[in-house]
Amino acid sequence: MKRIALLMRVALGILPLMPVVIWPLSSEGTTVQVNIYGMDGNDGGREGDDHEGDTQGNQGGDPNPVCVGSATCAYNPNPVNLAVGDAINFTNLGGMKHTATGPLSFSPTLKDVVQPGGGACPSDQGVNGNCFSTGKLKRGANQSIGPFNAVSSFDYYCEIHGPGAMLGTLNVGGGADTGTTTTTTTTAGTTTTTNPTTSSTTSTTTTVAGTTTTTATTPTTTTTAPVSTTTTTSAATTTTVSAPSTTTTAPAASTTTTSTAAATTTTTLAACTTHNVVVQLPPSQPPMKVASYVNVSVIVTNAGNCTETVHVTLSGTIDYMASQSTSVPASGSRTLLFQYPVPVRLEVTLTASAPLTGDVAPANNSDTKTYPTAVL
Repeated sequence: MKRIALLMRVALGILPLMPVVIWPLSSEGTTVQVNIYGMDGNDGGREGDDHEGDTQGNQGGDPNPVCVGSATCAYNPNPVNLAVGDAINFTNLGGMKHTATGPLSFSPTLKDVVQPGGGACPSDQGVNGNCFSTGKLKRGANQSIGPFNAVSSFDYYCEIHGPGAMLGTLNVGGGADTGTTTTTTTTAGTTTTTNPTTSSTTSTTTTVAGTTTTTATTPTTTTTAPVSTTTTTSAATTTTVSAPSTTTTAPAASTTTTSTAAATTTTTLAACTTHNVVVQLPPSQPPMKVASYVNVSVIVTNAGNCTETVHVTLSGTIDYMASQSTSVPASGSRTLLFQYPVPVRLEVTLTASAPLTGDVAPANNSDTKTYPTAVL
């Protein structure tokens, strides 16, 4: 109101005209609705337990009206495209309990709700602090997640059923900054100065330096500075820098031309060539006491030279199935713990698997072992 009154007084001549600064009004982000429809877009009549021992049951569930039969049908809309500052309201319309958790290597405790900017975000998938989890949602429940305050793009999944059955994509967008151009012209010779222009994208940066031209009286000297330098740091990123070009015309005499070409240096990182993940169940586990929960260990070793994001599934006696995702660096290993409800049996058989596309030894992607049980 004060700004409006000030402008009216200027218009009526009561105050002398002076520069007026009008600050832009802040705007809040919007909330996007995303519905969860379950495994392959339709839970159907499925039942089961999650890996924290909670019986899921099945209450019918609604099929995705857009598509069914694929993991990408589990969430609608998919992908989700947000502006920076937007939030998402996830609502579970499926017949079983589900989560929305991202990225694929993030696996907090099922009951935990993780908002962007919180939790231990993985550092290898470019999530920029936007990792999140709705926690376990029963049918009809909803959870608001956000705001998402950083530009990023990554996949998310149901932590109970895995990305092989439920997979979504989240894109949080932002605009690239473009520099301005300034031109100055003077008499007694002409000087033209152009500020550098910088364009930014996710993978390529190009910088072209300014150009200066000075004109006086007669003979001609032309100097051409370095041509180009190219440095390649990975298959996806290229940086090119072109040096300034200067032309000077001065008093009468002979003409001399000098050209200097800059050296070119190229560095190439070691390529990812071998995928080889080995999944193992240890020879022994903690005592398998009947009617109790036991932390079952699964060891995932990366014998290749590529960093791998793997989805590990543990299945066993009493139709138990649970899954987790993890990122394993080249020549590294991870140990995952699964809570297994020991049934009333003399022994139990468990199978751990982590199929990987392009693996040079796919037989090593799974392991099966039988363990004896004990009475409390």
